[in-house]
Amino acid sequence: MKKLLLIGAAALLSGCFDGSENPADKGGSDNDANPSPKLAFASSADQVEQGDSVQLVWQGEDVENCQAEGAWSGGKPVSGSEFIQLSELGNQQFGLTCDAVDGVDTLTKTLTVLVVEADSGVTPSLTFTSSANQVEQGQTTQLIWSGEAIENCQASGAWTGSKASEGIETVQLTTLGNQQFSLSCDVVESSETISRTVTVMVLEATGGETAELTVSSAPSEIEQGQSVLITWSSQAVENCQASGAWSGAKATAGTESVTLSSLGSQTFSLSCEAIQSSDTLTRDTSVNVVPIDSSDDPKSGVDGDDADALYEHFNQYAQ
Repeated sequence: MKKLLLIGAAALLSGCFDGSENPADKGGSDNDANPSPKLAFASSADQVEQGDSVQLVWQGEDVENCQAEGAWSGGKPVSGSEFIQLSELGNQQFGLTCDAVDGVDTLTKTLTVLVVEADSGVTPSLTFTSSANQVEQGQTTQLIWSGEAIENCQASGAWTGSKASEGIETVQLTTLGNQQFSLSCDVVESSETISRTVTVMVLEATGGETAELTVSSAPSEIEQGQSVLITWSSQAVENCQASGAWSGAKATAGTESVTLSSLGSQTFSLSCEAIQSSDTLTRDTSVNVVPIDSSDDPKSGVDGDDADALYEHFNQYAQ
């Protein structure tokens, strides 16, 4: 490719020295003693992509002390060619100045080459998302990202470190409030950077429904042989078991009538397992069982051996 550019540039320069312009061809031999200085300067392209090279070609006649200026520099021969790699974007100006051999004139030529961004054929892009916009404290979210024509990705904010140009990462969130995750990647063969940010709100963990259990009895005191009504209710519990003055597996809520024959304080216990945890809830209720009240018995209040006789007396009187 460079060879073709060189041929094209040389052909361009050759046109600048057409034989018709040479005074010798016009038979003016007197002009040979006063040669006319000439300088031609051309480039192989008016526009190149960043990082590519352009070929500069020049040719001088009756000139000397040529110096390069602008986007190139240094002393140059009277005629020559040079490849220049262009890394800076925008218009790049090249100048060439040569002195005429007669010591009177100075010839200067300039040309401009436009340097544009390299076309990679793929538009740089970066997408960055979170699997959840809101989580409870201690839970996780998945960060998902992918890109085209990017490299050197770096995480910042609520996560850190170097990342591949695409990936999935699970992140546990322990800090309350808005948590920002940022990702920045360099564009391939460019000085540009693409950045994306996602925000996840972290809320205080509620743990679902709170486990609750209540047990009550009515009445609080009964006579021996009577019944008491046990009532219970719950929330977020399971596997309830009764103990104490009653027994067996129980539903998570209900009522049950229990007849009590033992005197004294009778305790009814109920234990249930919390659904959301390994906790066990236990609740108690007590009923006092007293002897049967004999105040309505005709024998009541009579002491000693006279009780039976007096009772018999009342029976005879009643007849």
